Amino acid sequence: MKKPLFSILLCMFIAIITTGCNSVEDKLLKTEISKMENDKKLTKEEKKLIKESQLINYVVETYGTSIDITKYEVIPEEPEEAPPLIIIYIKDHKGRYQSSVNCEMNYEEKGKLDCKPYDTYFTNLMNKEATNYIKPLVAASFGNLKKEVEHFAFINIDNASEKNLTFREKPNYKKLKGKLPICVSVRLIDQKLKAEAYYNEMYHFIQNFNNQSHIRLDSNCNGVSLYIRGKIKDNFGNADVKAITVKQPEINNIKQPNDLKKFTKTSNLFEAGYEM
Repeated sequence: MKKPLFSILLCMFIAIITTGCNSVEDKLLKTEISKMENDKKLTKEEKKLIKESQLINYVVETYGTSIDITKYEVIPEEPEEAPPLIIIYIKDHKGRYQSSVNCEMNYEEKGKLDCKPYDTYFTNLMNKEATNYIKPLVAASFGNLKKEVEHFAFINIDNASEKNLTFREKPNYKKLKGKLPICVSVRLIDQKLKAEAYYNEMYHFIQNFNNQSHIRLDSNCNGVSLYIRGKIKDNFGNADVKAITVKQPEINNIKQPNDLKKFTKTSNLFEAGYEM
């Protein structure tokens, strides 16, 4: 059966676009590799390691022309048997946001190289934007307290789906929130350590958060947490913490503020994950 002319033309159009994108990406990759090879601040061995790591490939494939590479760095093995760390510093075109992408040069069996990218540029940007995004929810629930309230939202780099994402402009959490699950942490200081004094606020926060169905919680973290820190007990900064932690599957079971009692525990700063 003959294919309709429209289908043939559509296939040709897609093929042309795909080829065009690949050629632009290939050209950009060659340009960035050439710049790196001509960098007088790098040694010959460092240039070899950077090229072998294929970290430039990751940056170009992920961000295309939306960023500028500003610097390369190779941190040698210390101790000697540890793999070298490759770092590429990048910024957006306006230069208002700068960070890096890095990987460790690990050689597996049969000499195969494994240099898994750790994308600090993406992670830090998404953490910052997600934290700002939930700020109104925090203010609506904890804004009347006569205490300083901190809040953070962060993605788990190992669980997020950013590995399959590519960008032609600066990444934006508002556009990605349906794909990126986050963990939420709210913190305050109260020397009396009475968690029940905050059940109403926490209940209100959870309900508001649950109504924002477009925000995804990471099932591999603590979900939504309120950390109440007591007074510092020694010169090492140790303190007791009351933690109210509710994970995504449990949120729908919270019907009233007192239901939070079974999700409350006492621990120290580090056991509670307060240092994150």
